[in-house]
Amino acid sequence: MFISQTQILFVLYFFTYCFIGWCIESSIVSIEMRKFVNRGFLRAPLLPLYGCAAMIIVICTDSLKENPTLVFVVGFVMTTLLEYATGCLLEAVFGRSYWDYNDYKFNFQGRISLTSSLFWGFLSILLVYTVHPALSVCIALIPPSLAAWLAALISLVFVLDAAFSIKAAFDITKISAAYAHISKEISYLAENITDEAREIARERLEALNGTRRELLQNIDEFKRAHFRGNPDMKTKLPIDSDTFHDLKEKILSRISK
Repeated sequence: MFISQTQILFVLYFFTYCFIGWCIESSIVSIEMRKFVNRGFLRAPLLPLYGCAAMIIVICTDSLKENPTLVFVVGFVMTTLLEYATGCLLEAVFGRSYWDYNDYKFNFQGRISLTSSLFWGFLSILLVYTVHPALSVCIALIPPSLAAWLAALISLVFVLDAAFSIKAAFDITKISAAYAHISKEISYLAENITDEAREIARERLEALNGTRRELLQNIDEFKRAHFRGNPDMKTKLPIDSDTFHDLKEKILSRISK
């Protein structure tokens, strides 16, 4: 066996907490949106942030169980740092935020807030004294060979799902960059049309408009696939539809002169 039984158990703990986190987040957001929302970056019902947070809490509080206050404080601090670091990493890599706490009081850069940190602190108490002891008993009942196969299978699904989702996120980044280039060219046309270039400008505008529609369709498809699970996700397009329409009318009016 390549990994120990303890490591296999930790893998199963991690994915179980990923699923529990998905249940919590999806339930909260579904109630807020008044419709079912498959929360998360992945397509599978897994939220890695919750899995990582739960395992950090379990490991860091192992010797602190006699002091619930310390468990709360450690959970509060460690998960807040994790949430902030994760938010910064996702924004740096993909150029967009996957959650936003700007509407909450006592938030920092929209990435973390006192409300979410207190939520994590109370979850830490529930996790250490209730959830994890019960989960440990349940998973210990799984035969070792079956546990190994389950860990391997779920890990494979997780890796494939993550690879697909990361590729999709990078694709939308490329599409946004192409959209930015087209926006700049349209703005340039709006300001620099000459008498000699009117017909060329008209043809170029139609070509740019067709490309723009295609890019927007790709962006909409990405939003349906990923934004539906992240209603707080924010991404910035270099030019919105109303602005584009104004530029187009400006160009056409100058071409028609």
